[in-house]
Order: sequence, then structure tokens, then C-alpha cells
Amino acid sequence: MMAATLSKLDKLAHRVEQLPTRSFLLLMVVIGAVLRFFDIAESSIWHDEGFTMMLVRMAPNQIIARTARDVHPPLYYLLLHYWIMVFGSSETGARSLSAVFMIAAIPLAYLLVRRLWSEPAARLAALFVATGPFLIRYSQEARMYGMVAFLLLLATYILLRALESNRWVWWLAYTLTMAAAIYTHYYTIFVIAVHWIYMGVVTPRQRRTHRGLWNPRWWLSNAVIVLAFLPWLPTAYAQYTRVQSSFWIPQATVQLLPATYLEFIIYYLSLNLGPIVEIIFGIGMVAVLVWLYRRHTTKRKAWILLTSYCALGPVMVWLISFGPRPIFVDRYFVFAAIAFYCLLGIAVAELPRKRIVTITTAILLLFTVGLVDLHITVDHQMRVIGRYVNTHYRPGDEILSGEIYTFFDFSYYNHTGATVHLWSTNGVDGYSESSLIYDRASQIVVEQLSTIHPTSGKLWVVGKTGYQQYYDPKIIPKTWKPIGPEITAGYCAVQEYRVE
Repeated sequence: MMAATLSKLDKLAHRVEQLPTRSFLLLMVVIGAVLRFFDIAESSIWHDEGFTMMLVRMAPNQIIARTARDVHPPLYYLLLHYWIMVFGSSETGARSLSAVFMIAAIPLAYLLVRRLWSEPAARLAALFVATGPFLIRYSQEARMYGMVAFLLLLATYILLRALESNRWVWWLAYTLTMAAAIYTHYYTIFVIAVHWIYMGVVTPRQRRTHRGLWNPRWWLSNAVIVLAFLPWLPTAYAQYTRVQSSFWIPQATVQLLPATYLEFIIYYLSLNLGPIVEIIFGIGMVAVLVWLYRRHTTKRKAWILLTSYCALGPVMVWLISFGPRPIFVDRYFVFAAIAFYCLLGIAVAELPRKRIVTITTAILLLFTVGLVDLHITVDHQMRVIGRYVNTHYRPGDEILSGEIYTFFDFSYYNHTGATVHLWSTNGVDGYSESSLIYDRASQIVVEQLSTIHPTSGKLWVVGKTGYQQYYDPKIIPKTWKPIGPEITAGYCAVQEYRVE
């Protein structure tokens, strides 16, 4: 039975291998597109996406000004502002921008690996980029991670072309792409470091060759990138200072880094396998990388580029996060996940022919487990809460979000026409998420619950399940009387009150 199955898979793999390049890439793009758009709107808009959707509906000058008070650069928000004008602001319309970038990364990964390694490795890399659950997860989110991952992959490919031809058009393309990337996400700095490492590796010893680090066009390109970022630099420094003074990310652990790479394969399930499995996986990953390095002496420059691309950012941020200000957030490393899938494709391609089909099938099965788990563990259902409130709301009712982490996503689903208020006992400082509401704080923010007096006598309190102080009878005013049970969907909740 097993032998017959493997024989069929081997024949299928052989047919795929025989496909012309264009047909193969078209197949991978179709597979990638289906996986990315399948149930793209299954999960409700969550807090970060809710912030995105409120921001991108503002004028471009307001997007820039308010982003400056948050923690990310503005380019993604500006692009999405115009994108939703064409494709709409539904979950699918807003998230489709990320999906398109991640679909475009599939043929680009193929081109990069083919240039660095081999045709078989390139095809496997394209397959893994098309089907990897981590990339599919962040292809379905209205945030900048897919966009910056594509831009960094594109810049790396362009750099190789620029080094080969030394034509001005490639150096100009590299400059523009890297400038766009750094205006999309600050972790671009790690790939800039990767490119400098690679340039040092490929640089010949003779300066007169004008290659690698001795190439004046390389220096000019980097100078222009720096000059392009200078106007935003004071803002970036101010953002960094604010993040250092108030942070929420938990302290790093030893298994955090290998667990993140394991997420690239099985996504959510990696959180339940335990630290021993995660550490063993990390050791195995290092062993495979060492094996690849020793196996091909002629490919070591390519190995250095892809390995540093995959590891430099996550490792550095992981080490920093053992300090007093942790900054490790797995979703920031979508760009590193692409390099991981490329290295995975290279490693499998180096195996004997009979093992390639078996190992590839096993990897795709693990990807499938991750994708299934990704869909069945969707637990953010603010859409359901929004529909319930929209249906039962009556003029004169008041709506209160018990915390900032339900304010933006509920506001996205609020179609009552009423203002959604935010309970914040200390007001808002106008930075981070509150950058979108600080100038309307007097109309939105409620510091004392006793000041709420709906004209209809009814109040809706939106929040999360479990113990929450905004649902605690000991904390809310005694004049608030619950009407019916708490309505829940996933971990989202709403409670209706009669205010006497």
C-alpha cells in the first residue's frame, strides 16, 4: 500500500518536474493564490487590523502624521489607502493587498534560488513558498508584513542582477526597492545588514576591480537610501524611544527562537509541542545548515546570503529580547520565513532522488496540518458581535468598548451610526493606538463609567470573555442592570445594560 502510494507520488513529481518553467510557475501561483484567498475573510478583523482600517480611511497627510505617533513607517498604509478605493474595504478587499504581495513572492523565490543554487532547488523553494502555512497566515492580514517581505526578496534578487551586470538600471531599482522597504517596516535594517555581509563575501581582494564593496555604485545606492530615509529619521527615533519606555512583549526564552522556525512549518501546533521538541528542532535545523555548507564548497556564498537572510534578524532580536526591553514578535519575521522555505527547498533538492519525493510529501503533510489547525483555531469573531449589536441597537443607545483592544475592531463592524466610546481611566496620551483618537478624546474617551447616561436608557459594553473589570458587578456602577446573558463569539463578548 505504502509502496504503491509512493510510486504514484513519484510519477506525479516526475510530471511536475517535466513541466516547462512558465507552466510550473503558473501552477505554483495558482496553488498559492487558492490557499491565500481560501477563507481569507474567515477570521474577523482584529485589533491591529482595526487600527489599520481606521487609519487608511483618513487623508494621506493624516495617515503620515498619525503613523508618526505610532510605531511603524507609513508606506503600507498609504498604499492600502488607495488600494481599498479600488477593491473596497471589506475583509477580503483590505487583506487582498497582502495576499497579492505574497503570491508575487512565489515566482520571485524561484528566480532567486535558481540563480543562487539550481533548478530543482528553485522549484522546491517555489512549492514551499506557495504552501507554507506561516506565509499563508500573514497573506490574510491587513498589515505590512507581506509587503515588506516581498520588497526585501525583490531587493535581494535585484542586488544579484546588479552585481552581475553592474548596469545603472539595476542599481536604481535596488535603491528604490530598499527605500520603499524601510518605509514599510523597520526590520528592513536586518536585510540591509545581510546585503552588506554578502557584498563583503563576494568582494575580490583587488580594489581596482570595482566589484563588490569596491563598486562606487553600491556606495552611491546606499547613500541615496540613507538620504531618502533622513526626513523620517527623527520620527523613527521618537518612535523607538516611546517603545523603549512602554513595552508589552514578554521576555524571551531559550526555546522561543526554534519555536518560531517551527511555526514556519506547522504554525499554531508548534506552541503546544513543548520546549524539548522545539529545542531539538532547532538543533536539527542547525545540523542541516552545517551539512549544506560542507556539502557544496562552490555554493558557500549563496549559503551565506540565504542563511544570514533567514537567521540574522530573528537571532539578533531574540538575543536583545533577553534584556529589559523584549522586542521579539514572530509576525515581524515573514521575510525570514521566505528565506527559510528557500533553504528548505535547497536542502531537500540535495537528497537522493528516491528520498526527495518522500521528504517533500512529509513536509507538505506537515504544512497541511498547520493549515488545518490555522483554520480551526480561528477564535476572533468580532464580526458576530458587531452584527448582534447592529441588529438590536436602537437610537439613543450608547456603545462602550471596555478596552483599547476591542475598540478598533468593533468600530470596523459598527454600522449603527453611533459613536463607540472607549473606557480608559487615565485618558489617552495620543501615541501608539490612541494616535487615531487623541484629537477626539472628549467625544470618545470615558474615564468614569458613572458619567454615561444613554438617552434610551440602554448601554452596550463590548469586550472580551473571561474575567474583565468592565463586566465586574463590584466595579461597574450600581445603576447598571444587565439585560439578558453576555453574548459571546470566540473570545469577543458584549453585554447589554439598562442604565437607571
